Amino acid sequence: RYIIDKVAGDPVSTEPEGFVDNVLKYMGMIEIGDETRRELLEHAADGGPIDSNGEGNGGARVMEMMSLIAATREYQFC
Repeated sequence: RYIIDKVAGDPVSTEPEGFVDNVLKYMGMIEIGDETRRELLEHAADGGPIDSNGEGNGGARVMEMMSLIAATREYQFC
């Protein structure tokens, strides 16, 4: 819940790049490849901006992004 609150409550997370970067930061600052980053950014952009006040679908979006990152090769082998 801590990560969800931090990411969804950060105004930087309203943009796809800030959203992905924040989730990566709270999951351990892993480095990802360019292709993986592009795919995560596309997925984040498809969902539109998340509410910076943490309401609405922000929590679900953060959990979904965490799941996607945890499934990446880079996360699995870090």
